[in-house]
Amino acid sequence: MLAAPSTNTRLRSYAAQQTSTTLRPQILDSSSGPQLLQQLDTLLFDQDGVLWRGQDIIPNAVEALHTFRAAGKRLLFVTNNSSKSRQEYVAKFKSLGIEVAAEEVG
Repeated sequence: MLAAPSTNTRLRSYAAQQTSTTLRPQILDSSSGPQLLQQLDTLLFDQDGVLWRGQDIIPNAVEALHTFRAAGKRLLFVTNNSSKSRQEYVAKFKSLGIEVAAEEVG
């Protein structure tokens, strides 16, 4: 009798199938950057060091996020810092002039 494939085996198989369609890292310039952005529906942003440093907003971060939203991009904000709750991060965004929904922060 043959055993059914384990979940890990199925996940590895799925991941192997997906690698052929995954975007590969590339150097972007003023020509290739906008072209790539047109292909993407969702953008992920790290928070500290990308959008702000401590209590200081990174120059042009708010304007860039507005531009992405105006272009119809879904924005998600991630961090590896678990010291704050999702609601505390939403409040931090707001204090820096960035409007986000709690569902966008992870």
